[in-house]
Amino acid sequence: MRIAYITSMKRGLPSFIYRQIKTLFAHGLTVDIFTTKYAPGMYMPHDDWNCTHFRAAVVLLLQPFYFVRYFVHYVKLLPEAIWTNSLVDFLIAFNYIGKMKQCHRIHCNEGIHPFFIGYYCSKIRKLPLSVTIHADTFYVNPNPKLA
Repeated sequence: MRIAYITSMKRGLPSFIYRQIKTLFAHGLTVDIFTTKYAPGMYMPHDDWNCTHFRAAVVLLLQPFYFVRYFVHYVKLLPEAIWTNSLVDFLIAFNYIGKMKQCHRIHCNEGIHPFFIGYYCSKIRKLPLSVTIHADTFYVNPNPKLA
């Protein structure tokens, strides 16, 4: 099974996520990492781990392509993204879905932007979605309309 794992790498992977992913590989699963933020840090993906991060300019420049390629999904989900103030997450999701073709499910670490991106990826790719929510997300939700 191949899992699309959406998480932040603000300063590398958080240590507990690094250990989770390493354990998933040890149990025969494959994990493709998709980041919401990316910068080097203490815990970095191994060289043989797929790790994808986005560049804002590329995401914006490719939107006309995504609009044409995924027209039905784009038109259907765009009003929801605008209404829920999750337009940036919507745009990033379209940038990631093409790289999730081999994935069987999506897992998001955190109930904030990784989850919002995963939500749109799940709708477009029709993949099961799971999320790990940590205590801080219960108290600080940047987007109550979507969560």
